[in-house]
Amino acid sequence: MHGTQGIERPSTWTPPAPPPLNSAHLRVVASEGPADVPLNNGLDAPPPPSSSDDAPRIRQLEQELAEARNQVGALQDESEALHQMLEDLPEIFERKFRQRLQAVLEQQQHLLADNQALRERLFALGPTAPIERPRLPPAKEERRGLGRRLREVIRQDRGD
Repeated sequence: MHGTQGIERPSTWTPPAPPPLNSAHLRVVASEGPADVPLNNGLDAPPPPSSSDDAPRIRQLEQELAEARNQVGALQDESEALHQMLEDLPEIFERKFRQRLQAVLEQQQHLLADNQALRERLFALGPTAPIERPRLPPAKEERRGLGRRLREVIRQDRGD
């Protein structure tokens, strides 16, 4: 195998179908059995096949074999290309990651620079009065006690 590094790919090649059986080439072999059965079953023994009958079939099989070898070579080349691509994938992913990360880092640098410029501008304006934060409504627990406290304050004002 060319550079497959121990990985065997399942074969998709299937052998060609055997040639059809020619009954003219069959012979009956004598076996021990009833004596009334003729040895050749009434068939005359066919002549042995001539080489001229097999020549076209042999050429066809050789052509199929050459095509199969070409296909195997092409599949081995494809397999090597895929293995090379697998070896290159980590580098490709790292390069893509760096490209995307570079854009994020540039945006972060712009935000930090903008933040620094705003801070400098704020400090250049001078000291300012403390910012009054808006008051939030009291929590549920505080609202329950608020009514009691309000009644106490009212009683104290009346002198009760």
